[in-house]
Order: sequence, then C-alpha cells, then structure tokens
Amino acid sequence: EEEPLGKRQKAEEKDDKDEEDVVPVHESLAQKSTDSDIEKASRTVFLANVSTEAISSKAAKKALLTHLSSVLDPHGMPVQKLESIRFRSVAFSTGSMPK
Repeated sequence: EEEPLGKRQKAEEKDDKDEEDVVPVHESLAQKSTDSDIEKASRTVFLANVSTEAISSKAAKKALLTHLSSVLDPHGMPVQKLESIRFRSVAFSTGSMPK
C-alpha cells in the first residue's frame, strides 16, 4: 500500500542527498598540497629594494609590471605572464625616531 507524498518521503529523500554531500573544510584546516605550493612559488616574482611608489600607486605598479613583462615571450607556449609579485624589504616611514 503506497503512502501519499508527504513529509516522511521528503525527509527520506533529503537524508539520501545528505549522505552524498561532503562537509566543506576551511582551507586553513585542510591538508595543503606541497605540489601546489611549489608551483605557486615558481610563478611568483620576489622583488626587493623597490620604490614605495610602485607599491602604493597603481600607475607606478602598472609601469613596473610592464617593464618586468617586457622580457617574457608573448608568443611562447604556454603563454608567459606574471601571476604574482611579492615585495621584499620595503621600508615605510613611520615618522618616529629610531630607539
């Protein structure tokens, strides 16, 4: 004897779907893949002793990116491009005297 469509059947259908769902895990808690970290580091350009203007001004940063990209082959396969830039040893003036 068939039961009419109701709350019980809908609840059973939801339970089936819940079993298939994977609980999301925050990226900081998930195990990191060392391969992806190595790949990301190989695509990152580390620059030191760069003017603070290149960091704070969009126009200056764009000029810096254009200059750095000038050595890349635009017709190379795969296409060469700068994906990430990290600035190192940047001195910011705080207005205070050294101790």
